[in-house]
Amino acid sequence: MADTKVVDLAALNTFKRLQDLANAATYVPKDGEKVLSTNDFTDEGKARLTELTANLGGYQVATDEQVNSMLVDVFGD
Repeated sequence: MADTKVVDLAALNTFKRLQDLANAATYVPKDGEKVLSTNDFTDEGKARLTELTANLGGYQVATDEQVNSMLVDVFGD
């Protein structure tokens, strides 16, 4: 007994067209002769970023208790 396979060419064509559209949405062409970027983000820059993140640019993050205390001060019990 011979095995037969039925191929739906219209469905395959539709599938390929949809895949091509999905791929086109995420495809980023190469920018000229650029290669992989160098690791030129210096340790100084990384340290500064860490400092800014830790200090939030001079802002302080209040704890829940501090927020609740401030709300009581403003609005009362």
